[in-house]
Amino acid sequence: MRQKWIAIAATLMLMLTTYVLAYAPYLAYRYKEPQYSSQGGWACSVNLDQEPYYSENQHLPFAPVEWLIDHTPLQTPLLWWARIWGCENKMSFDSATRYFNRRCKF
Repeated sequence: MRQKWIAIAATLMLMLTTYVLAYAPYLAYRYKEPQYSSQGGWACSVNLDQEPYYSENQHLPFAPVEWLIDHTPLQTPLLWWARIWGCENKMSFDSATRYFNRRCKF
């Protein structure tokens, strides 16, 4: 019986970790389109013409992850993870914009 609960807890932790770590690949996929670099290999560039760079509640399925980025010490490792996926600037910009919007209500 105890092993069953350990397996359930481990599965839940794995699912939560996967959910949190999926935010950076989601941003990389949503805001970048691959282009072949002249130096060889693939490079990504931000496609700003497709949609606004930031809009409120745009990533609603990942709102809990955005809250973790904005309110907990997990911001540093999650930004490091975003750097690997090439979307650290996007994630930092969104976090700063959410902070500004919370503090500066007009």
